[in-house]
Amino acid sequence: YTCDVCGVGFSQNCDLKTHRRKHTNEKLYKCNVCSVEFIQNSHLKRHMRTHTGEKLYKCDICGVGFAQNISLKSHIRKRTGEKPYKCDICSDEFPHNCSLKIHRKTHRSSNLDKYDIYSESFPENISLKIHIKKHTVAKSYKCEDCGQYFTHFHILKKHIRAHLIVVVVE
Repeated sequence: YTCDVCGVGFSQNCDLKTHRRKHTNEKLYKCNVCSVEFIQNSHLKRHMRTHTGEKLYKCDICGVGFAQNISLKSHIRKRTGEKPYKCDICSDEFPHNCSLKIHRKTHRSSNLDKYDIYSESFPENISLKIHIKKHTVAKSYKCEDCGQYFTHFHILKKHIRAHLIVVVVE
C-alpha cells in the first residue's frame, strides 16, 4: 500500500490510512483534559502522561523520570554532549534533528551571499568558513537560570558554574 501524496509504502492498509491523516491533518483523538488533538491514539496515550504525572522513562545516571522516551533521550544527550545529527554542508553536529533543520537554514544562499565581499580578506577558504560559522551557528543550549543561549554544551556548563559561585563576605 503506497501513499499517493508522498510515495511512502506500507505493508498494511490500516497503516496507510493512519499515515494519510498526516497529509489531511485529520485528528480523531482528543485529550479530554486540554483538548489537544492527535492523529493516532498512541500519541494521545503518550500525551496523557503529561497530565497524570506518570513517568515511565528514568535516567540511569541521575534517576530523573520522564513521561516520554524522547524527553529522556534529550536529557541524556544534554548530559553526555551527544550530537548524532550532522550537517552535510559544514559538518556541525547537533543533539536534535530540529536543531539541525534550523541550522540548515543558515546555509541558504541569501545568508551566505553577504560574505562574498570578504573573500579577499580570507585567502584560505577554511578561514572564511570559520568566520561564517561564528555568525550562523545555531545556539542550541539554553541556560535555564538566565535564558542565555550557547553554541556548545561545554560553554553552557562553564556558564552555569558561574551562576553557582558564591562570594562569601566576612
